Amino acid sequence: MSVHVYVGPTIPQAEVRQRLPVAELHPPVAHGDLLRIRPCRGDVVLIIDGDFHDRLPVRNQEILMLLQEGIQVVGAAGMGALRAAELRTYGMIGIGTVFEMYRDGTVDGDDEVAVRYGGGNVGYEPRAESLINMRCLLRAAVDEGAMSAAESARVSQVAESVRLFDRSWTLVEARLASASTDGTEDLLRRLRDLVRADGKGTQFRDALQALDFVAGPELAAPTPTEDPDLVERVPVTPYVRTWVDQNRIRVVDGESVDDVSVLRFLQLYDPAFPARWALYAMGVIADGSPRTHPVADDVRRQLEDSCSARAVERLGGTLLEKSVQQYWLAGSELSLPERDKLLRVLVRSYRAPGGAPIHGCPRLFTRPAALWSKASDRVAQCRKENRRVAELSPRYSVQRLKRERVLGHFARTWGVENARDALLAAARDRAITSLDQLHTYGREMMLPFLDWDAEDVARALSPT
Repeated sequence: MSVHVYVGPTIPQAEVRQRLPVAELHPPVAHGDLLRIRPCRGDVVLIIDGDFHDRLPVRNQEILMLLQEGIQVVGAAGMGALRAAELRTYGMIGIGTVFEMYRDGTVDGDDEVAVRYGGGNVGYEPRAESLINMRCLLRAAVDEGAMSAAESARVSQVAESVRLFDRSWTLVEARLASASTDGTEDLLRRLRDLVRADGKGTQFRDALQALDFVAGPELAAPTPTEDPDLVERVPVTPYVRTWVDQNRIRVVDGESVDDVSVLRFLQLYDPAFPARWALYAMGVIADGSPRTHPVADDVRRQLEDSCSARAVERLGGTLLEKSVQQYWLAGSELSLPERDKLLRVLVRSYRAPGGAPIHGCPRLFTRPAALWSKASDRVAQCRKENRRVAELSPRYSVQRLKRERVLGHFARTWGVENARDALLAAARDRAITSLDQLHTYGREMMLPFLDWDAEDVARALSPT
């Protein structure tokens, strides 16, 4: 069993090591981090701190995906307490006072646990105080009779008025002192004593409690709140598939290469990709079962017949109307036999549910493993080369390439005429929906994977 702990400003990593020596320590959790560690059933993930500022916060769906795989997820103190309160009915375990405050609705804002902190080189040390720590101290002061409810409300109002990144007891005291009302000096004296006695605060104590819980025997048994229907209740949307694909990462020659990038590269440069996509689309249209490339000629013929028959049954004679042909076929294809034209229209117009094959990366596109590995290597090389050239001058950035030059490159690579209809048809055969997709920079586009040496790419991706 592995134990993963995401921790930052709440508690020093040295104290985590002392209480939980077997733990694998990670920085404050952010979007995608849980998907990258690939834990196994029975592992434990403890979330104490999360990143709110420099990166997107961890999503609920990411935690749900771990829970449905039988991974126990515990939250406390900071981001962990917030997410545990939101997901407790799905099996996430919450520990400590901060979790209870979120669970009971005493507080509900994300900014309650947000705090500015330093980087990993300084151990993520806090540079400010969280509002939740301040609230807990003031609440305890009222309960113990060290402060009246009115005084607590006054201090709390001042604390809330301070910007999140600047919030500290020193600044709160300074603002209270500037008001110069009766009793302020006595209030400040008592407040300083309370802050001194509180030590590292409620979040720190919650973190210690969570570490002891994870190290103790209670976690050995299955989570009592485990939901048997959780698998069906996790919303597996195209966005979730995208997160998973983009965080399936392997390091190649020092570059982090994700699955989506590799599949995008294969769309552009694998000579067999059109055949793979055609079998995928026709199989789904025919009977809902994508076929894996290659298939025998007679099997492909049967599949084509089934696909055509199914399409005609559902859509009738509209498939080969003149306007449809002109939209989906290149001019040179208009004289093809009706059956061939129909199959090309079906494959090019097919849109897989959920954005597949890009999101979800079905196995039929990631095999053979040798091809996937070669493409991963090439993606890493492309990124390094594009970065090297861009560093010579901003004018050499991939993003500044002229559209005509990029489209001409792909026309030569795919062996088609450099005319809009022919190039667009070839792009659609590769599940690329438009020529703009070839010349737009972005995660869903092709420009980042441009590789000028097409002949060398062909050799690199060859099966020999």
